[in-house]
Amino acid sequence: MLTQGWRKNLYSIWIAELLATIAFQCFYPFVAYYIGELGVNRESEIAIWSGIIVASSGISLALFSPFWGYLADRHGRKLMLLRAMFGGAVCVTLMAFSKSVYQLFFFRILQGVFAGTIGASIALVAMVVPESSLGFSFSLLYTTIYLGSSIGPLVGGVIADYFGYRTTLIFAGGLLFIGGLVVLGLVKEDFRPDLSKENSSLSKINDGFKIVRSSKQLLVIVCLMFFAQYTNMVILPILPIYIQTLSKSAEHLVFKTGGIMAITGFISAISGMMWGKLSDTRGKGKILVFIILSAGLVYFSQAIARNIAQLIITRILLGIFIGGIEPIANAMAGSFIPKKHRGKVYGVISSTRSFGNVAGAISGGLIASLLGVRATIIFTSVIFILMGLWIFTISKKIGIVI
Repeated sequence: MLTQGWRKNLYSIWIAELLATIAFQCFYPFVAYYIGELGVNRESEIAIWSGIIVASSGISLALFSPFWGYLADRHGRKLMLLRAMFGGAVCVTLMAFSKSVYQLFFFRILQGVFAGTIGASIALVAMVVPESSLGFSFSLLYTTIYLGSSIGPLVGGVIADYFGYRTTLIFAGGLLFIGGLVVLGLVKEDFRPDLSKENSSLSKINDGFKIVRSSKQLLVIVCLMFFAQYTNMVILPILPIYIQTLSKSAEHLVFKTGGIMAITGFISAISGMMWGKLSDTRGKGKILVFIILSAGLVYFSQAIARNIAQLIITRILLGIFIGGIEPIANAMAGSFIPKKHRGKVYGVISSTRSFGNVAGAISGGLIASLLGVRATIIFTSVIFILMGLWIFTISKKIGIVI
C-alpha cells in the first residue's frame, strides 16, 4: 500500500469530496420549493414529499453500500470513488429534467444507487494514508463535508434565486464530474486484490456485518452514526418551512435558507478539527459524550426561536458541537477494523448513515405535518440527549473511556 505521497492523495480526495459535497448540498435549500414547482401545492403534502425526496436516495444508498464496500475490497477503493463521483454527476443532472415529483423521486433513488461519495472517500483514505495519520486524515476529510455543507446551500440558494432550480442542479452535476476527474488524475492507489476462492463469493459481503456484530465497540459506533444522521435529517427537509414561518419577508427565501445552512456547516468545519485534536489528548469517548449532549440542548433552543436572528445564533452554536461527532466516531472505528476489511466495514457504516438519513427525513416530514415544525425540533433534541446519556451509561461496559 502506498505510504509515499499519501498527502497528495489525501488532499486530492479532500478537493474532490469538497466539490461533491457542495454539489449535493446545493439541492437542499430549495427541495420544498422545487416540489411545489412540480405540482404539489398543499403545505402538509410538501412537508411529506420533502421528507420522501430527501430520504429516497438514502434508501438505495443504504441497500447498495455493503455491495460497493465488497467491490472496494475486491477491485479497489479508488474505482468505487470514481463510480460515486461520475454516477452522482449523471443522476443529479437528470434531476434537473424532472417533469413531476415522481420523476424526481426516481432520480433520487438512482442517485443513492450510484453515488455515496462520503463512504467511498472514507474507505479510500483509510487505505492510502499511514495508520499513524488516520485520525488527522479523517478530521481533515470531514472538514470538506462541513465546508461543503456550508458552501453548497449558499451557492445553491444564490443560483436558484437568480437562474432557477434546474440550472442549479445542472451546475451541481458539473461539480461532481470535475471531482471525478480530480480523483482519476491525481489519486494513486497501490491496490493488490485478494483473488483467493474464499474471498471470491458474493456472500463475503456479509463479512462487514459479521465484523461489526463481533465488536461491542463497533456496534456502538454504528448505532451512533445511525442516530447522528437520523437527528440531523429530521430537521433538514423542514428547515426551509421553519425559516419561512420566522421570516418577515417572503423575498429571497432560498438565499436565506442557504445562508443559514451555510453558517452551521462553516462552523462545523472549524469545530471538527478542534474537537478532533482535543479528543486525541482528552479522550475520544469523553469529548463525544460532551458534544452530543450539548448539541441536544442547542437543538431545543432552536424550537423556541422567535425570529431569524435567534435561529441564526442557535445554528451557530449547533455547528460548534456537531462538527466533531462523525470524525471522532470514524477515527474510533478505524482502530477496531482489520485493514483488509475496511472497505466492507466502512460500507456497513455508510449504509447505517444512509438508513439514518432515510428514517430521519421521513420522520421529520411526518411529525411536522402532524404536530408542526417546532414539535419536530423538540423531538430531535430529546433523541440527541438520550443518545448522549446512552453512550455515557454503557461506555465502561464496552471499554470506552469517559
